[in-house]
Amino acid sequence: PGAASVPSPPPSPPPAAVSETFVAVGTESGHVLLLRPSCRAVACEFALHQSPVRGLLWASPSLLLSFSSSGGGSGGSSAGEAGGGTWRNVVLALSLPEGDVRELAPPRGSEAAPLVG
Repeated sequence: PGAASVPSPPPSPPPAAVSETFVAVGTESGHVLLLRPSCRAVACEFALHQSPVRGLLWASPSLLLSFSSSGGGSGGSSAGEAGGGTWRNVVLALSLPEGDVRELAPPRGSEAAPLVG
């Protein structure tokens, strides 16, 4: 009698092997793309953040760190300006090839400055 809920489609699968070389790119929409430079194609895409990705760091061949900052109030809205107001900084770890995501430092809610990188 009730309408059945339809599950959302799964995210792009992570690469099968980490032995490949990838280039990581962050987007304004909060996604992280892993690109295969050899064929100039997107290997997979992860919707990790709710605000623009501000930085990426390969901690190891199979661990990618990403961060985003949002907020700022009336003093400035770009992550390059501390301005005034409060910020929400998020740091995530993406483990490959599993595609597992962990939040490294849970947001404290309001921080005085954005993360910059």
